[in-house]
Amino acid sequence: MRMRTARRAGFSLTEALIAIFVMALGLLGILSLFPLGAMSMAQAMKDDRTAQANHNATTLLRQFWRSEIEKQPVPPNDQF
Repeated sequence: MRMRTARRAGFSLTEALIAIFVMALGLLGILSLFPLGAMSMAQAMKDDRTAQANHNATTLLRQFWRSEIEKQPVPPNDQF
């Protein structure tokens, strides 16, 4: 007489290991994006600082130029 064993539904060890491996690959893919994001953020901050420095320099130059123009006397026959 053969005994019947009740088979329970569940995961085998092989299925669990495959799931862990697939999840590890996904996590490695996500973790590889962090350095790229950090480099992009650093470049964006550098670009922003450069643009601000350019704006400040041109503003100071225009202010200096305007004050120097106002100091000069206008010739009497200058139409402009």
